[in-house]
Amino acid sequence: MFIDARDGKTRDAWTTTSATATPGFGEQTDPHRFGAAAWSRDGARLAGITYSPKATSVWIGNADGTQGRTVSTAGFLSSPTWTPDGATLACLEMSGGRQRVSLPCAGGAASPISMEAYGPIAFSPDGRTLYFGSPNARGTLDLYSQLLSGGAPRRLAGFPRDTYMPSVTTRGSVLFGAQDYRTSIAVTPATGGRAQDPVPEGFVLESQL
Repeated sequence: MFIDARDGKTRDAWTTTSATATPGFGEQTDPHRFGAAAWSRDGARLAGITYSPKATSVWIGNADGTQGRTVSTAGFLSSPTWTPDGATLACLEMSGGRQRVSLPCAGGAASPISMEAYGPIAFSPDGRTLYFGSPNARGTLDLYSQLLSGGAPRRLAGFPRDTYMPSVTTRGSVLFGAQDYRTSIAVTPATGGRAQDPVPEGFVLESQL
C-alpha cells in the first residue's frame, strides 16, 4: 500500500490479478499477507515475507508486483533488508535455535556473519559492511559491524541494556536504539569510536534512503 504524503490517502501498490504475473517467471502473491516488507533504495524492488505453520516464504520482485519469485524455507525469516544497490536481499533466519544473517535471504549459503544476529540490520552506503545487534553474556544486545569480505566483527557500542536497530546515514554515521528503561537515538562513527547518547543537539540527520 502507498500513502500519499500530500493528503494522506492510501492506495494499493498492486492488485492480485493475473495481469501482475509474468508468464514462465513471475509468481502471484497477496501483498496483504506480508508480515514484513522492504523496498530497495530506489523504490523499484520489493520483498515481502509471509508466514505459515510449516514454512516461511519470501517473495522478491518489482514494486508493482511483476517479475516475482518466491523462496520458502523451514527457518523463520525476519528483517528483510536490501543491499544499497538493490541487487540482493538480506534477512535474518532463525534455525536450530540460533538466528543468523542470511545473504541472500533464504538462499541456503553459509552466513557471512559468524555471530548470532538480531535486527533490524543495515548496510553501509557502499554495501561492504553490515550492522547488527548481537547478544552479550548479560543477555542484552551490543551493536556490531562486520565487513562482508571477512575479518572479525567490530563491537561499536554496548550500554547497560540493548543497543540495536541500526540505521546508516549517507555520510556513514550509524544511528541506533539504546535502551535504559527508555528508548533514545544514539550515534557512533561507522569505523568505531565513542558513542553519543542521545544524538547531540545540532546533529544533521540524513535518511539512508
